[in-house]
Amino acid sequence: MSLAPFFEKAPSIINKPDGTVLFECMCNSNPEPTVKWFFKVHLFV
Repeated sequence: MSLAPFFEKAPSIINKPDGTVLFECMCNSNPEPTVKWFFKVHLFV
């Protein structure tokens, strides 16, 4: 059974006290989704 992609938790950006940033989201679909974060043309791994 196919299931269209949807966010279980909306994407968020958290600035941490140590100066790093946490990118977070939770999504679901069938088949399983792939999530990629981009800034302009750069892919974050």
